[in-house]
Amino acid sequence: GRKSTLNVHQLYRYIDNHQVTIPSHVKVSPAAIDLLKGILRSDPSKRLNMTQIFRHNWFANSTLR
Repeated sequence: GRKSTLNVHQLYRYIDNHQVTIPSHVKVSPAAIDLLKGILRSDPSKRLNMTQIFRHNWFANSTLR
């Protein structure tokens, strides 16, 4: 609905205006950080699509499969 659309627009605006960082005390693998950066790119033409996300090294080496 309209509320979820506004939330998506707010998220995009936040991504455009802020550099997303992961606090140093949070243990995240370099591959996961790379994946997140690819997903959160503000330029849609440079943002990872679903195929690229699932082919990313983080998924390839994941035990989630």
